[in-house]
Amino acid sequence: MSEFLKMKENIIKKAEADLEFRNELKVDPKGAIEKHFPQADGKQIPQKINLVVCEDSENTIYFNIVPTDFHPDVY
Repeated sequence: MSEFLKMKENIIKKAEADLEFRNELKVDPKGAIEKHFPQADGKQIPQKINLVVCEDSENTIYFNIVPTDFHPDVY
């Protein structure tokens, strides 16, 4: 599993377990991730990266499909 996918999985797990983090993530994804995951060796999420946090509801389910040419380990 790539480093990017491990981090993404950890973010989702933390959001499921920590309501405060979940709320921060919905309001300011970059800030919440940089604050709660300092193990990223001080790396900041590049300005060009747009993060969108969606929360499934009773009547809406989101599927995140990664483009075929996406290479997350480039960051």
